[in-house]
Amino acid sequence: GQANYSAAKAGIYGFTKTVAMEFQKINARVNAVAPVALTRMTDDLPMLKGATEEELGPQHISPVVAFLASDLSEGITGKIVGVQGTKVFEYRMEVTDGIHRQGAAWSPQDIKTQWDKIVK
Repeated sequence: GQANYSAAKAGIYGFTKTVAMEFQKINARVNAVAPVALTRMTDDLPMLKGATEEELGPQHISPVVAFLASDLSEGITGKIVGVQGTKVFEYRMEVTDGIHRQGAAWSPQDIKTQWDKIVK
């Protein structure tokens, strides 16, 4: 039952980015927290096997929330902040440089041939 949950979280990513751009005109900050925490919903996930509440409990998440809600985060907007125990990080969506094709549109075979350069 994680697919629906992860799809919703991906939606929050896009929503946060878009609302942050829209709310810049009124100087409002919009950020999201994406915690990795041990809960009833996650306690059976293989990636959290053996983790303890001390390692992945809410005590690690609340300081990040407090920071984002405070004046200390002035000027920070449109960020999705991850928290996994004592690790705090930013989630980002990447765009590769890709490659341009001269002339005709791409064919599926052309894409197959150039795939390694496209995703590099």
